[in-house]
Amino acid sequence: DSLGLTWKFEPVCIGFLLALLSVVLYLLYSNNLNLENFLTASIITNLSVIFYGIFLVRAFSLEKSNLSSKKIDLKKLFLIYLKYSGPIYFATIFGILLSVSERYLVQAFNGPAAQGYLTFILNISLIISMISAVMTPFILRTIAENYFGNRASSRQPHIIQWFDSSLILFLQISVFISVWLALNIDRIIELIGWDLNEEFRVSFWLVLTGSTFRVVNQFCSSSLLGSGKVKDFAICSVSAEAVSLIVVLVGLVLSPAAENWVVFVAARLVFNELVSACLLAGRARKHLGFVTNPWMLVIRTLSFAGVVFLAITFTKGFLGSGSVLILLCEIFLSFSCAIIMCSLVGICKFQDLKVMIR
Repeated sequence: DSLGLTWKFEPVCIGFLLALLSVVLYLLYSNNLNLENFLTASIITNLSVIFYGIFLVRAFSLEKSNLSSKKIDLKKLFLIYLKYSGPIYFATIFGILLSVSERYLVQAFNGPAAQGYLTFILNISLIISMISAVMTPFILRTIAENYFGNRASSRQPHIIQWFDSSLILFLQISVFISVWLALNIDRIIELIGWDLNEEFRVSFWLVLTGSTFRVVNQFCSSSLLGSGKVKDFAICSVSAEAVSLIVVLVGLVLSPAAENWVVFVAARLVFNELVSACLLAGRARKHLGFVTNPWMLVIRTLSFAGVVFLAITFTKGFLGSGSVLILLCEIFLSFSCAIIMCSLVGICKFQDLKVMIR
């Protein structure tokens, strides 16, 4: 991604994944699908992706090697790596420990069924995170080129406008997906064949809310990492996780035999994403000038969520429930109605899209 080889790498990765899917379907059809065969095929696929990535990087390095005669100081490069990546390792390990502890609590107090519900909820929320996650390598690369290329002009106005416009645009797309999933949870559960209870519904809504906050985290953390503010990123991440850990410990003390830890874990995720978003946005605003008007960002996001809710509710009542075609029409019409209504009152601005393209 940082070398600009995404278009050469990702299509081949998709090809390998399709090959893995074909193998799995063949094994399923021939009644030979088991854990051992699946892991073997998966390992072969991942090794193929790794070797192809190494081939691309090596080819790129050989192509560019003639453009520079500078000798690389490996020792200096390694020290820079430790200085840059050390805080990231610390923040990541802290987050993993907290996540594993949560899973243990859910398993211990609510059993494997609740663990399955939690896994499903988190996987569904990845749909929202995926929309903005694809932008994070590009943000990191763009900020790095701008910041390290010319430190004196690291707060260039066009970069600030581009970041803020991109953030609000992707945030609104994520809000639409989140609201649509929240209002159609019954359809989703019906397609899967599970039984829906009130605790699961509340957990689902909470995780969707947290995933929307995560869009701000992804954008701001990428900008901080791209500008070399790794310690600020680590401090914000660990601080948010620590505050969330305190919430979990307090909950464990007050209610040691909690009947539904899935809801409690979902609430902790929302709290963690909210605190992290506030801290990271504050750092990005202080060091880089991004998120120039945070209150306006909040107001526009909440207003857009309200309009989307009304648009989806109206469209569902107008079309009713039916086939997959009706469902696709509902998504298209509700999104179009929301965009038109928000454009008329200034919540959505086509100027944001123009700034991104320009």
